[in-house]
Amino acid sequence: MIRILIWVLSQPLLWAVLGVTLGPYCFWRGFRLLQRKRVIMDTPRSSIRAAAMGRVEISGKAVGPHTLVAPLSHADCLYYRLAIESNPQGDLRNKIQEMCAPLFLNDGTGTLMIFPHGAELQMRPTSDRSEYGKLALSLTKYSEGTPEFAQEYCIKPGDTIFSSGNAFRKSVGEEESSF
Repeated sequence: MIRILIWVLSQPLLWAVLGVTLGPYCFWRGFRLLQRKRVIMDTPRSSIRAAAMGRVEISGKAVGPHTLVAPLSHADCLYYRLAIESNPQGDLRNKIQEMCAPLFLNDGTGTLMIFPHGAELQMRPTSDRSEYGKLALSLTKYSEGTPEFAQEYCIKPGDTIFSSGNAFRKSVGEEESSF
């Protein structure tokens, strides 16, 4: 078995086919990662009080006037995203339900409202269970198929958040900003 594997790996035709098929994809992906890196590097980091209009990076603690109860972990949170993956007909289906109470970011200099619906989250799931899939699926508007896996992401009061996006004012006369 090892001899056959060594023989296959020593064939230059295999490496040529892999280079032709995977090379353009890796090249394209590298440019996308470089573009993302430059956007992050060119975005100014500021406090909430000193944030200018346009793209900014801000970090602070999550605060809000009231909380929600997350469906899987039953924890009090300001925002949750429930992602249910099921495979009823052989294709992968991903169903996402999001719910958000008014979510504000406070860094000590001011408060900024954040709207996280559809945002890219880079955080660990708070609940990562497959046995709660039926419960989670019954809580959503999707009821077909048998769920295989459910993940829940929560932002709880007091969590430290790093956010990057566009800051703008609601109207000319108001002092409150939105992100």
